Amino acid sequence: NISVVGTYLIALTPWTYILSRHAHEGVIGALLMLLALYFLLDLSKGFSIKAMLLTNLFIILAANSYHSYRMFVFFWIFWQIVLLGFYKTKVKFNRIFFWIILFFTILIPLSIDAGSSLNRVGNLLFTQNPGIHLRLQEYLIEHGSTLIHNIYTQGIVDISNRYISQISPEFFLIWGDKNWLFGYQYLGLITLVEYVFIFIGVYYLFREHQFHRFLLLSLLLISPIPNALTWQDASLIRVYFMIFPLLFITSYGLINFLCDIKNYRIRLLTVFGLISMYGFFLLYHWDVYLFHYPKRIEVIRAWQCGYKELGQYVKNNYNKFDKFVITDRHGQPYIYLLYYLQYDPAKYQKQAIMTIPDSYGFGQ
Repeated sequence: NISVVGTYLIALTPWTYILSRHAHEGVIGALLMLLALYFLLDLSKGFSIKAMLLTNLFIILAANSYHSYRMFVFFWIFWQIVLLGFYKTKVKFNRIFFWIILFFTILIPLSIDAGSSLNRVGNLLFTQNPGIHLRLQEYLIEHGSTLIHNIYTQGIVDISNRYISQISPEFFLIWGDKNWLFGYQYLGLITLVEYVFIFIGVYYLFREHQFHRFLLLSLLLISPIPNALTWQDASLIRVYFMIFPLLFITSYGLINFLCDIKNYRIRLLTVFGLISMYGFFLLYHWDVYLFHYPKRIEVIRAWQCGYKELGQYVKNNYNKFDKFVITDRHGQPYIYLLYYLQYDPAKYQKQAIMTIPDSYGFGQ
């Protein structure tokens, strides 16, 4: 019942569709993370080389699917070491082989990073935001104590605030991602019912001494960290995986809560009330997403609509004007013009001069 309810909740939440509808790499990474979790849970039932190899294979693949999932490599390593301690006296296995596998699980992602550019990741770190340095400078002018006002203390404050913002009711229920590509006001990621049952689920995890309670909770709590380390606002992309442990816990709390209601009629009324509330909020969120979100001008601009028509206009009027003046306020128009004008890539690459990476780590 718990797995059925969890699957149902995940299948209906807008959270999963906002990114999956345009095949974002973070979604592929989430799938690989779930496979790693599946085989880790299989490993917890009894040590096997197959389960361990598959766990670490999917850890490596997930870490190289999207940069946020690199943060989880050490999480998975930690839990495998915990299992090693658990099996210390119960199961015999080759410990040297175990440590070699863990070593390569860390080494492979690091080796790939060493051989590629990390401009985008580096530019997104909170230390690269001019705002934190300007704020620090202002504080030092007002109160010159470097013990209190330094990059480390300010970093702790900023990271903590961003972390809290990722697990706040505003993020879950009202705004979600404030980037118009991935969110909009009143486009809730989960419903109020699901949010309440997160806390109820945590209660039942500990009351029932659920074997995997610490694994689930730690997986939930580590999920906001990748974005907390950046200078950006709450981001759906970097916490996409959080929906899975979150709704696992929600469904666990929901089923146990209903099972604790012994009176059949009261339980039936409770189920009806919860479904009605859930359905109302879910319908409202989907209404915003399907019928209002795509019609807002800021969303249209964020998705950079109109470049096809612009390309066609340039093509039809190319010989009528000496030059075209096109703003880059809403994106990088040269990409779209090259595509829609069917400009030869080989010819362009010979004459293109790459600019230095911008604040997001992209050049043009």
